[in-house]
Amino acid sequence: MRFLLLFVFISCHVSGQILKDQTAKNLIIEGLDKVYNFEFAAADEIYGKINARFPANPAFATLMQMKLYTQFAPIKDNPKAKAQYLFYLNKSIELSEKMIEKNANDPEAIFFMLSSLGNLAAWQADNDEMMKAVNTARKAFSFMKKGMKLTEVQADFLFTTGLYNYYIEQYPQDHPLVKPFMIFFSDGNKKIGLQQLELCAKKAVFTGVEANYYNCYINLKHETKPDKALVLISQLSAKYPNNLIFKTKHAEALIALGKYEQAQPIVTDLIKAGGYLYGVAGNILQGLLEEKWKRNDVEALNYYKKGLKIPFDIRYTQDFHAMAWVGLGRLALRENKKNIAKDYFKTALKISQYQSTTREAEKYLKDL
Repeated sequence: MRFLLLFVFISCHVSGQILKDQTAKNLIIEGLDKVYNFEFAAADEIYGKINARFPANPAFATLMQMKLYTQFAPIKDNPKAKAQYLFYLNKSIELSEKMIEKNANDPEAIFFMLSSLGNLAAWQADNDEMMKAVNTARKAFSFMKKGMKLTEVQADFLFTTGLYNYYIEQYPQDHPLVKPFMIFFSDGNKKIGLQQLELCAKKAVFTGVEANYYNCYINLKHETKPDKALVLISQLSAKYPNNLIFKTKHAEALIALGKYEQAQPIVTDLIKAGGYLYGVAGNILQGLLEEKWKRNDVEALNYYKKGLKIPFDIRYTQDFHAMAWVGLGRLALRENKKNIAKDYFKTALKISQYQSTTREAEKYLKDL
């Protein structure tokens, strides 16, 4: 999921011709539910109806970006889907610019442009064009500031504002190279950001699902609160049972809390799905189950190695590789292979961004 794509739903709710058409508004909500449940063909049909009614509006192009990004994750490694994604990204920018030319203060135009610039910045970052990404993000920030003043008027704005408040502080911690460029942005507050996400999930019309997902993600990755993450992701998994992205986080939260039996069928589904993304997550999570639940170190070793053979994606599965290296370290320690274990823990630290994984690797290295 990519949060900036959801600006389309905010803007449609705030103003503009789509808001005046209740049928189109209902179609957007219906299509969003289809995408979340991985029913992509059904979403295509719904979005086609929106395009037919509003061909000059950026809504369709932005909705298609979200659909493609979710359907073909990680999209940067799928040439055909990547070309389609870039087409819709550029189309959305073009149509958004036309709206701004007519009225620079139109909330819908502002948010469509913010969405377009945000997606472009994320795309550039995914493709290691960090300086371009920073410059694009600076352009988007002017629109972001306007949205921050509208949270009391429309709860959906709490989503973008909450994520900004959290990640403007967290991102430089994870990516020290961008710290010098943070002077161009306003300070945030991680605690307030999380509070805004929670409030958004309760009050927002269109972005409640995304607020819950990112709140779960943050609590797993940065805050080390899997119990809170589990509550959030359980709700999403129940409503969207086909969503493999939600399944991945659901299984991860369950395993972090020692609820191994509940996690097993979900992990099995991920392994069956396989591929570049779910193959990594499924095999490494199964390795954790074999090691920590079934006490089968041989099978744990096999699953960790299977997962590590598949290259990781920075956005989705880098941290799973880190988990696997820590797991291999634990297995090596049980065989009294301290030097090998030390190498595994050091490898984990080079790529880990999860606080729980980092702390565990650091503790083992300190004790060796």
